Amino acid sequence: MKKTVIWTNASLCAALVSCVIVSPGVNAESHVWDGMYAGMSAGARNVDADWTTTSYQDPGSVPLAFGTNPNASLDSDDMYFNAFVGYNWQLKPQLIAGIEGELGYANSGKMHVFIPGVNTDLPPDFSFIDVDSDLEASLRGRVGYLVTPNVHVYGSFGASAIKVEVSAVCPADTDFCNPAMGTQSNSQSKILTGWTAGIGVETALKDQLFLRVAYNYADYGDLNFAGLPAIPGESFGFASNIDFKSENLTVGLGYTF
Repeated sequence: MKKTVIWTNASLCAALVSCVIVSPGVNAESHVWDGMYAGMSAGARNVDADWTTTSYQDPGSVPLAFGTNPNASLDSDDMYFNAFVGYNWQLKPQLIAGIEGELGYANSGKMHVFIPGVNTDLPPDFSFIDVDSDLEASLRGRVGYLVTPNVHVYGSFGASAIKVEVSAVCPADTDFCNPAMGTQSNSQSKILTGWTAGIGVETALKDQLFLRVAYNYADYGDLNFAGLPAIPGESFGFASNIDFKSENLTVGLGYTF
C-alpha cells in the first residue's frame, strides 16, 4: 500500500523529535506538566480501506463465480488537522498519567473504476466504487515518563471513531446494468468504532507552552456494504466487505493551564 503523504513527512517529524529531545527549552524548570492542557496539530493521515467483493449475482440472483480479482485497495493519504484536550496527573517526579480527547479532520477519499470481482463490467462505461472519510475522534489514556524535566515521552491507548461513506454507481451501460433503467447507485454512511494506540514526545518551550510530535494508529474492523442489488431485467448484483484502519503523524503546539 502507498502512504506517500504520511511517510514523506516522517523524516521531517524524525528531525523534529531529535530537536524536541535535545532542546533545553525556555524556562523549562518552570513548566508544570500536572493539570489540564489543550492544543492543535497538523500533519498527514492514511486511511487503509481494503475492499473485498463477497458475492456476485446475475439479474436473477443466481450466484456467479468471480471473473476478476475481488480484492482492491482504496487507500488514501491526506493532510490532517486536529484539536486535543486532556488532563495530566504527575504521580511521581518522572511518571505522568493522563486522559486525552481528540477531534480531527481530513478530506479522505478514493475511487476505484469497475467493481472488483465481476466480469460483466466492460469498457467504455465502467461502474465505480468510492470510499470517503473525514471526521475522526478518540478518547485515550496516556502514560508518560519525563526523560528530563522538560521532555515527556508517552504512550496512549483507547477508543476511536471515524465517519465513512461507501458508494457504488453503475452508469446506464450495456454491461452491469440495463441502460433503459438509467443509472443504478447505492451508498452507505456509518460511524465506525474501534481501538487506537499511539506514541508521542512533548517538550516544554516556554512557561506553559509545549511542542508535540505524535503518531497514532486505529483499527475499525469491517463494514459490510450491500452494494447493488440483483434486479431482473435491470442489473447484476454484488455485496462487499471493507476493512478500515487509519494512522496519522502530526506536529502540534499545546498549552498547560
